[in-house]
Amino acid sequence: MQHIDRIIRSKNVFTAQDGIDTARELAIAIAGDRIVAVGAPDDVIAAAPAATSVIDYGEQFVCPGFHDAHLHFFHTSVGSSPYMLMDMGTSEAALVQHALEFSQDLPDDAWVVTQGWRDYRWDPPEHPTKASLDAAFPDRPCVMYSGDGHTLWLNSRALEALGVTRDSEPPAGGSYDKDANGELTGIAHEAAAMQLLPRCLEWLGEDRIASAYADQMRRMAEQGITSICDMSLMPMPGCDFIRDDVYDKLQAAGKLGIRAHLFPTLLDDQSRLEELQ
Repeated sequence: MQHIDRIIRSKNVFTAQDGIDTARELAIAIAGDRIVAVGAPDDVIAAAPAATSVIDYGEQFVCPGFHDAHLHFFHTSVGSSPYMLMDMGTSEAALVQHALEFSQDLPDDAWVVTQGWRDYRWDPPEHPTKASLDAAFPDRPCVMYSGDGHTLWLNSRALEALGVTRDSEPPAGGSYDKDANGELTGIAHEAAAMQLLPRCLEWLGEDRIASAYADQMRRMAEQGITSICDMSLMPMPGCDFIRDDVYDKLQAAGKLGIRAHLFPTLLDDQSRLEELQ
């Protein structure tokens, strides 16, 4: 008789089998972390050792794990980690103050990174500048990633670390805002922001990112999400944030808690895509 750890049953089990589109009354036998039998409750229970635990979910719906078909897993994971503050803020001053408080628990080598600000929803709805960030973070790089994902708001220390000056030429499709005197305001748009963002996050390193990925996988498992499509974030070389190296690291450590389908940016040079395939 096959070893079975437990059996779960319900009157509403959906199996996703071809040709069967409705939930049915079924039982599922589990050994370790594998399903070993699915069938009519009487048959499954009869085939198991007499002492096997049977959990009856009554009318509750039971189904295989959910698939999230469009996710930017890097930002989902890091945004839920202790390394990024997810906050829109009620005003420029309020968000800067919250970021200052958040920064107290960051590692010494960390940049202060937030995501979510939308200045048109602030009171007052005014464009931010690096001045407020410089006052709060005179010696530490700070970058605020907008809620629309197209704009960065940086302090002077971050601009210096990134090598961006008033004379820097933005990439095609991007811009650096300047004031009436030609000085940088700290706002970078579109391609200019996309090009800088990966460098603003280099301090995280593989180990911290892997930890954030593992934590996010555990949260998704609790929600019944067992597979994802990890989609490219930005259509520029080096900016897709598809971290196959981190997935490999977790798989080697036995910590890959999700099935991930990777979608890197399609470039003229498709060697990376071919390697992943």
